[in-house]
Amino acid sequence: MKNIKNGWHIVYILIFVVAVLCSIKLAYSQKVIDNESKSELSTRSFPKNQEKRNGIQILCYHRIVKDNSLTNVTKKLSNNDQIHEYSVTLPTFKHQIKTLKQHHARIISMKTAEMMMKSGKKFKHQYVVITFDDCDQTIFENAVPFLEQQGIPYTMFIVTGQVGNYNRGNQMENWSKIQSLNKKSKLVTFGFHSNNFHYLVDNKPALTLPENYQAFKKDLHESQEKFQNKLHIKSNLYAYPYGKATDRIQDYLQKHGYVTFSLNMGIIDNDRDTKKGALPRIMVTNKSWKQGVLKWLR
Repeated sequence: MKNIKNGWHIVYILIFVVAVLCSIKLAYSQKVIDNESKSELSTRSFPKNQEKRNGIQILCYHRIVKDNSLTNVTKKLSNNDQIHEYSVTLPTFKHQIKTLKQHHARIISMKTAEMMMKSGKKFKHQYVVITFDDCDQTIFENAVPFLEQQGIPYTMFIVTGQVGNYNRGNQMENWSKIQSLNKKSKLVTFGFHSNNFHYLVDNKPALTLPENYQAFKKDLHESQEKFQNKLHIKSNLYAYPYGKATDRIQDYLQKHGYVTFSLNMGIIDNDRDTKKGALPRIMVTNKSWKQGVLKWLR
């Protein structure tokens, strides 16, 4: 009988140890996700001298979720920034598009934006480009049908090495759905969000570390190959994970004809400096919408 009691004591101790280890792992995973979320929010405040000015504002979305009881309960129960900062409900997204139109901002494709920047002509209106990072399922389920129905052009930046994976609490869309959209839609444009460089090292974006330069070039080549093999397209668009990279990487991409994108607040206007380097792009949250978009609209 004594041996049986001792045996149960050991079992209880093992269960306790496993529970503690699981709690530590979950806490660490949550901390990693929170650090990534904070790193990917748009930085700096919206430039005062760009308010109400003509030019192009590029908006960045991550998740477009349904506004239902499940979403509301999840938000109340979780402090995960992926849910609160990254997620915009579909009704809110539709209202934002409506607001842009009410203020006579013209929503254009990335290709049109490129042509306008290269032309050197002065911007005569306010223009907006809609972009999505990561390419998760909520974009395909909620945003794409609405944009296609409204005839609104949009760009998707894909983490090519994570397609179809469950990544950072979100299910990435698979190649089959991406291929189908590429064939059917005349509104979508695709760009790179790295192959597998969407992570932090000591809270710093991996592409900001000088020692990753050679690995970055290999990573870019892998993304290019996947675009060619899976979608039969080429792209010259590269959105930096967390909006940042080294000057050396920026120089390399620019030399090879790429247009690059940051997550800095601002617009591309008639000032030449706004067209240099990685272009400004606002990650849309409740705060950035008020401080970066509404302040800019006339």
